[in-house]
Amino acid sequence: RKVFAERRQQREQWIHQIRELNEKVLHQVRLLAQERKTQTQGAAGANAFPEDEDETEESVLEDIKSIDKYLPKLISLDDVPADLDATDSIRKQLDEYFSQEKKAYNEKLEEEKQRKEKLEKALEVYRSKMIETQSQKKKEHLQDALKKEQHLQSLVDQVLQYLQHGLRMTKISSRGNVRRRFFFLSEDCKRIHATELDDCGMPVNRKKPAVTIFLKDVKRVVIGMYTPSFLQYAGESQLPAARLRAVRDDGTHDSTQTPPLTQQNVGLFNYRSFALQLRGSKTLELVCESDSDCEAWLVALKRLLNCKSPFERELERRVCARDGTMPSPPDALAEMGWGGNLDIRNMKDLNLLSADEALLCSEHHVPPALYLRCKQELVDKSQTAVITVYDVRITSTLDLVRSQALYEHLIDKRLIPPPNL
Repeated sequence: RKVFAERRQQREQWIHQIRELNEKVLHQVRLLAQERKTQTQGAAGANAFPEDEDETEESVLEDIKSIDKYLPKLISLDDVPADLDATDSIRKQLDEYFSQEKKAYNEKLEEEKQRKEKLEKALEVYRSKMIETQSQKKKEHLQDALKKEQHLQSLVDQVLQYLQHGLRMTKISSRGNVRRRFFFLSEDCKRIHATELDDCGMPVNRKKPAVTIFLKDVKRVVIGMYTPSFLQYAGESQLPAARLRAVRDDGTHDSTQTPPLTQQNVGLFNYRSFALQLRGSKTLELVCESDSDCEAWLVALKRLLNCKSPFERELERRVCARDGTMPSPPDALAEMGWGGNLDIRNMKDLNLLSADEALLCSEHHVPPALYLRCKQELVDKSQTAVITVYDVRITSTLDLVRSQALYEHLIDKRLIPPPNL
């Protein structure tokens, strides 16, 4: 009803507008006729065409009357009833058309739904395969890391056996005496024995060693030549410069054997020497015959004296919790560390280090250029493998003590991921 009322109102408005327009036209025609009569009165030939002008006016009037007569028929105020049969036919056609369109739309919607479900299933299968592949790779990486760790522990066990067999080292006494001796670990790994060498370089009497040091009496293991006996023998003015010459940009590894030591050359073997500070203010200064011998002693002493960093103790706690074993005692029997820092002020690539990196290189005697190379290689390798201390050792050629420090630094700075236990 509202629609019909609006339509009627609109049509009435149209009729009213047309009639207003007709009235205006009629008014203009009358004004023009009056003006024409006024202008032609008294003029010659004023009545020359009276019939034509009258006919024009009459014609306009007739048109307006015709419009008024037929206007209600042209624009009906009420809606003209439509043909019901035709309307019903059209409605059926429209209903059928829209039904087909709706059916086609629903079929297409169902196809899209099935396609979506199929894609989701395929995606789920792909995701499961990806997770399985990643899990398998992670498992393989962990197994590889475990093998490396087991290999490393096996090497440490072999090192202990190697030191029980014994090796030659040079002892520098507080009086400046330089003597080669044969040193070896006891079978229970609680004592270090020393005996004289004969003219052929063989131990004189292993069963009755001349010197025995109990590991429980060791207070500190000082890495490098920094104790008084080393300083007195080489000279405090000469030793620092000689120690620095033992460092290269690519590391400190030296494959040659230690020659007979003199005051001039002793500092060149800073990285294969250490001292044991004993209770009672006694010290034992030793220089090994090779880098590997020195590393063997440091690794063995680190284990036997239980010298572990907080990181190593936490890692051991997690491993023991996983395996259901007991961790080692929390307290170390002795300390282990460098006797002094490395002077890196004039070394290559120092300007590329952060403050923390420079401190690491100085405290643990790692050349800056070597550190930067190892960091990049290990970070790249960590994208596809689990990094262990063994990897750091192989990459850097540093001993295991310094490799451990470098390894912990990279983990602490989140440059490589920690071991996942």
